[in-house]
Amino acid sequence: MRASFGFSGHGTGDLNGVIQGFEFEKYIRKRLLWSIEAGSSIHNGEYPEAYVDQNQKKHDISYRYTVAGIQLAGIAGYSFVRSEYITLGIKTGVLFRYQSSSMPNSLATYYPAGTGLPFPVMLAENTTPQSTYSLGGLIRLFMNYSPNRKISFGLHTGLQGDTNGDVLFPQFAFCIGRSF
Repeated sequence: MRASFGFSGHGTGDLNGVIQGFEFEKYIRKRLLWSIEAGSSIHNGEYPEAYVDQNQKKHDISYRYTVAGIQLAGIAGYSFVRSEYITLGIKTGVLFRYQSSSMPNSLATYYPAGTGLPFPVMLAENTTPQSTYSLGGLIRLFMNYSPNRKISFGLHTGLQGDTNGDVLFPQFAFCIGRSF
């Protein structure tokens, strides 16, 4: 059993956030493995906007949004190096993901000169669903260090994409595991 926590970009890399997961891994041959992972991610961003009112007071009217998802993945892997202390390898897999997003497809700001109102007005438009289910794939490079037969520490990096067009890249995560 392994737990991971790390950082990831989302989309074109302009949304930063965190990833976390729990993975059950089993070697079926000396260098071949399979695993099941339950994971999640949360990323956030903003459209920065400010205005100064007639009293010269500055107002932050930025639009902030969050993109978050949970997923379940089936993974196969190969260890290039598998010694008593160090394991280096690659994993690839398929995933099923649920995602919710408050990011609009378009956002427009209308200022007092154009609306006649004493404050700016924002119009957010959603032309695609904000909650989606999708299939996808992932690929990761991993490294684990095991000081003994029960505990391991590691790092992984990789990317994933899904049929909704979402990409989580780059991914960098720290992992800690326990053998049973």
